[in-house]
Amino acid sequence: MTNFTVRNNNNCCTKTNSTFSGILKGFSLLLFVAISSLGLNAQEGAPINDLCADALPIACGESIIGTTVGANPDLLDNVSDNAPAVWFYIEGTGTELMLSLCNPATDYDTHLDVYTGECGDISLLTTNDDLNFPELCSGLTFTSELGETYLIVVHGFPGGFGGLPDNGNYEFTLECDGYVPANIINVSCLEEVETPEFEADLECELESELLFLSETGAPVSECVFSTAFGPGDDWALWIPNQDGISSDDFVPTTELSFIQYADGTANLTGQVANTANSNEVFELDFWFDNGVDWTDWSSQGRWYKDDLGYGADHFEDWTYYELVAGVSTATGSGDLAGDVLYFSHNPANYFFGFQLGEGANNKNDAFGFSGWFNYTGTLNGEAVEGNGDINADGECSPLEDNGCIHDTDFTYIYSATDICGNVDNQEIIVVVLDEEAPVFVDGPDDASISCENWPIALGDCFAVDNCSGDVTYLEPTESIVVGDC
Repeated sequence: MTNFTVRNNNNCCTKTNSTFSGILKGFSLLLFVAISSLGLNAQEGAPINDLCADALPIACGESIIGTTVGANPDLLDNVSDNAPAVWFYIEGTGTELMLSLCNPATDYDTHLDVYTGECGDISLLTTNDDLNFPELCSGLTFTSELGETYLIVVHGFPGGFGGLPDNGNYEFTLECDGYVPANIINVSCLEEVETPEFEADLECELESELLFLSETGAPVSECVFSTAFGPGDDWALWIPNQDGISSDDFVPTTELSFIQYADGTANLTGQVANTANSNEVFELDFWFDNGVDWTDWSSQGRWYKDDLGYGADHFEDWTYYELVAGVSTATGSGDLAGDVLYFSHNPANYFFGFQLGEGANNKNDAFGFSGWFNYTGTLNGEAVEGNGDINADGECSPLEDNGCIHDTDFTYIYSATDICGNVDNQEIIVVVLDEEAPVFVDGPDDASISCENWPIALGDCFAVDNCSGDVTYLEPTESIVVGDC
């Protein structure tokens, strides 16, 4: 049995600037110690991570879109002293870390630095201007020490080069070679899967629970979603009446992914940007449960949503889902870095569901997806709540089952809530993969016979496997050495 613990060193119901305890999705819980300022003041309109003291975390496998426009030029001990800069930090994994700004959203002449130490007392570890000149984007690889905190500066070549400025928009990615996060549990056989134990160790009284479970290793369909076009404004994500964003409408920067699983769960992921300000970006991670057909949905006294009449001939063929509250999120990046929205199903009685099928997007007659949600969270650091829609066109392709029950994985999402309503979620993934071959334990002995006794009946062979299930035997093959017979 594997135990996972959440710890929070803050005083009960008190927010301080000295420590931050949080969850990085898909990675183990880490404790980050905030670092002191360089003595600069962030200018108005500057990015949220303009100063060293405000460095943002980036995790293995993560991609962050942001901007250096409006940032202070930090006085650093290298060639890029005078270009606007923003700050990140990385927790070392003991493996090679690969940092890159050479990604589609980057639009200026970048520079990338890695420092050790704390703000005000830092030492340059490695730096890169152009990864593959004449391309004017930066990338580097270095071997990290496990548990060491590294400060990362994303900035530009002073004055720019080749017609590109020294500040602009960036897409920053981090890949970690050979790194297996601590929240990944590897087993060989399905029968070895046990529900991980989850402990929450906070100074405040706390409730914790297994919030959601999905057999994510058993996908049955893979869909791609895009903007649903129809009457009025077009969007994939609609968040109306909020002053903290430039418009109500968000559209995908690339196609959204929607994976359906055999246990009736589904996961919607991808990136959307505001139609009036492409630097207002959300990373979507929506989970759905209890996926059923129309017969099962309507038997619960529920209905379908069809404002424009496109679904009247198709609703009986749709799949209907419930949105999982507490784990469905939109995490801000770019101008919305630091903001998170948490979603729940609307209406709360599930009379309408999130619906998938022909004419189901409630905007046009194409194959698509739609549903209503409520949300709480922050926008530009201010607490917000409201409701909105998802409306998307889509295409789905069935996925074949490989026939091996011991090649799958399970995603467990736990939630811990203290008496003040502060919530931490922890995702644990149990990966099942049988890579061990059966072993023969019994078979006929070698025999020497005379010519007149050929052929002979072969005895049975027996093999055992490390996992449950039948062992399949192939017909024996012959290898005959011609002698005097």
